[in-house]
Amino acid sequence: MPIITTLTNAELCIEDAILLHDTPGHQVYWVGCGESGEAISCNSWLVVDQDAGFLLEPGGCDHYRGVSDKVDSVFLSSAISHLICSHQDPDVCASLPSWVSNNPGIQIVIPHLWQRFLPHYMAHPEHLIPISDRGGKLLMPDGGHLHCIPAPFLHSPGNMVVFDEASGLLFSGDIGASVFGDNTLRLCIDDWDAHCGCMLGFHQRYMGSNKAVAAFIASVRELPIRAILPQHGAIFRGEEVGKLLDWLGAIDVGVDFMFGDA
Repeated sequence: MPIITTLTNAELCIEDAILLHDTPGHQVYWVGCGESGEAISCNSWLVVDQDAGFLLEPGGCDHYRGVSDKVDSVFLSSAISHLICSHQDPDVCASLPSWVSNNPGIQIVIPHLWQRFLPHYMAHPEHLIPISDRGGKLLMPDGGHLHCIPAPFLHSPGNMVVFDEASGLLFSGDIGASVFGDNTLRLCIDDWDAHCGCMLGFHQRYMGSNKAVAAFIASVRELPIRAILPQHGAIFRGEEVGKLLDWLGAIDVGVDFMFGDA
């Protein structure tokens, strides 16, 4: 059932994996880390499809133990089949050596631009799936797909989002990220206007340009998205999906924000 729609901040326990979607043979969990004193939490997401596990945004090396413990509570971390990274940043990729050590046969899915950078994290992995600028699909055991959709310059020049057609969830990387000044982990939006304030500075600085935002919005607007799950901060559910896309399209970001009058 679509548990994500009824989730509230009051019932969150950040020490546990949090079930977000549950249908026969297909589950989605939050398995991230929100340490006390951190201004920005890191969300990792686990998609379990029958006997296969897909871990999105594995996280930094300092979060490996916390993420793997949460995965082990609902699935076997050594049975994860795919690590999916939206871009190259260390808060996404630095834990890759630990995951590969735990499961040498694991496949790493990453935008093609960054495949030559992975040796900076570890020896070049044997099982790499580079996603081209045209995007790609990952087949799941039940016959459904995870759609890898390019979203370059938001913020990374090689960047992608991932749409799980079985759950209707879009994993958006840094797009939609929020920073909470009180260092509190929130996965739900309680006040839309206040939440926009938590997103504004991040997007103005980190997203590349208005043109890149417009291309992203056009690529996902018609998808049957039930929720958007960013790597940092709260989830967008129901009507908040459209509100996020509208908000993104209405602000100046990146070079347009910094040099718009030049």
